[in-house]
This record gives sequence, C-alpha cells and structure tokens, in this order.
Amino acid sequence: MTDKSFDWSFLFETHNQALRADITNEDHEREAMAFIQSAYNLIDRELMRIATDAQSQADVFWEQNRVMRKTGGGKEQGQYGTRIKLNKSCLSIQWYRNQYHIGKSDQIKPPFSHYIPKGRAGYRYPKSTFTDIHNSWEKDLIEQIEQRYGSLRAQAETLSEMRNLLRKYKTLIFKSYGAAIEK
Repeated sequence: MTDKSFDWSFLFETHNQALRADITNEDHEREAMAFIQSAYNLIDRELMRIATDAQSQADVFWEQNRVMRKTGGGKEQGQYGTRIKLNKSCLSIQWYRNQYHIGKSDQIKPPFSHYIPKGRAGYRYPKSTFTDIHNSWEKDLIEQIEQRYGSLRAQAETLSEMRNLLRKYKTLIFKSYGAAIEK
C-alpha cells in the first residue's frame, strides 16, 4: 500500500482532471476510513472531557457534603449522592439517595444507596425528585450541579448521535468503494 497524501481542494479544481484520473477507489476508501477513525478518536476525547467535567461537579458536591458533615455536627448530613460512570462510549450521570441505619449498639451502619431513575423527559432530573431534602444547602447544591449535569448529558447524547452517523457513513463508504475493490 502506498502512502499517498492528497490535496483535495487542489484536485477538485476543474483544470486538474488528469491528476484526478490517477486516484483509485482504494485511495478514496483509505482517505474516508482515515477520516472516520480520526472522527471517532476526537469523539472519544471529547466524551472524556465531558466525563471529567461531570466528575469535577461531583467533586464539588462531595467536598461540600464533607464540609457540612464536619461543621454541622452530623445534623447537616446529606441524604443524596452522585456518581459518574463511563462505560465504553456511554456516559451515565446519576443521583442516588442514601438510607442510614442505626445498629443495635447505636452505631450508624454504612448507608444503603437507592439509585434514582432520571426518567425519559429531558436531560435533567425533574425538580420534584428532590423535594424532600431536609437541608437547604443540599437542595441548592443539587439544583446548581444538576443544571450543569443536564447540559453535559445533552452533550454526551449529541456525541452518541455523531457516532451513529459515523457508522452510517462507514457503511456508505463500504458500499461505494469496498464492493468495487473486492471485484
């Protein structure tokens, strides 16, 4: 395989017909596949940026939670938690509610966490999800962070749509050039 490099804007010019005649289907397919791979790499990188932004928001939430636990003498203990998961190309930004149990010797056992489903309406959890919060600091902080999370979920979904379009484009490239190359 030769390592050709093409100046497509130059080759597109009408007066370069003779130069275009030397371009093969393999050349077109190779260039298109290189574009597709580059696009996938950029999408992966951008998804990691979005996941990092979400994790930074979770860091803010957990830091405030720690501060309130220390300064509030345990009375300001938050009920909610957040987690960010990245599984291949799927980003999940979740909230959960902690349920605390007191054991027989009045020792607080580790919390039992209940995942809170976001539902299908939009990119944000509905505000009604967090109406039973006892601490105003937690309610305000969740609202602030959830606003950012909503934007990040929308960005991640758009990247997913771009992946789907790239898969469709790859199929079109194969149909255009792959079938001709095999003959």
